[in-house]
Amino acid sequence: MKKTVCGFLYLSVMCTCASVLLEESFENVTVGSIAGQNSWTVEHGLGSVQTNEVFNGSQALQVQNGAVSHSLTNHESALWTRFQVFVTGAPEVNPVVAAENAGVAFFVSTNLMLAVYSNTVPVELEVPVATQVWTRFDVYCDYDSMSWNLSMDGTTVAAGLPLSAGSADIEQVQFSNDNPDSVFVDDIDIRNHELAFDAPDIDGNGMPDWWEQQYFGLITGNDAHAMSGNPGWTYLETYIAGISPVSAEPFEIIRTGSRSLSWDAKPARVYDVLWTTNLLSGFMPVASNLVAESEFSDTSSNTNLPSGFYQVQVRLEP
Repeated sequence: MKKTVCGFLYLSVMCTCASVLLEESFENVTVGSIAGQNSWTVEHGLGSVQTNEVFNGSQALQVQNGAVSHSLTNHESALWTRFQVFVTGAPEVNPVVAAENAGVAFFVSTNLMLAVYSNTVPVELEVPVATQVWTRFDVYCDYDSMSWNLSMDGTTVAAGLPLSAGSADIEQVQFSNDNPDSVFVDDIDIRNHELAFDAPDIDGNGMPDWWEQQYFGLITGNDAHAMSGNPGWTYLETYIAGISPVSAEPFEIIRTGSRSLSWDAKPARVYDVLWTTNLLSGFMPVASNLVAESEFSDTSSNTNLPSGFYQVQVRLEP
């Protein structure tokens, strides 16, 4: 069994290896123990839904002297995780993580510093964790390179860390806090495709850190506007289009009918379709904000015209 463990106050978030990806706001569950609700398991101690401390909405999870978990299944080569945590105080002891079972592990140390597992070795970062405020964590796992990134409040604090376990399977996510001071968790989002909105981008060049780490091996110092290995495209353009930056790969649009188009839609992208009767007068929109759609059929008045040109534009999902 493989786990991804991320700990806070020994709140450990354990993503063990596996297809139910998770989007949990704790809004549609009953106040009280989370056990058995929305497939959550209380491993030990207190894991309950409460209304006093929340990040968004009116309810959030409280973990105290205990651990809660949720099974996951993932057959893709990457995993993106985002959640909010409210730490109330410093832990009494640092957690001991069974690293051989954990893909990713991180925690808050007794001196309120963020600590990560690099392979099976815990490493304390010079990154303080504030108490009595909500903090957002982003975790990116790359199972091709068997590495992971950690970001806090949108800033990447560790990148390219080796996963602790050698398996690319994922079975569960676990939040653990074996301390008397409570930890609160809210807005958990775990996907097997990228979270493009507000993605960690430490140098602000428009290319998210996980993508730069994957293709450059570094998260800074990369020129977004340099020509990529995909002829005619800059690195930033290849990221937005969702095509390869290292080899020739077109953003291909196929005509499937006299007024129908098809393309390979990418997650976290929005597509707009435009039309013109000629290439001199400019394009006019005929369909906008197409999300996760890969086919388009024109039913506008353009269908009465003998000929014309379509253009498909792609942008990141806001």
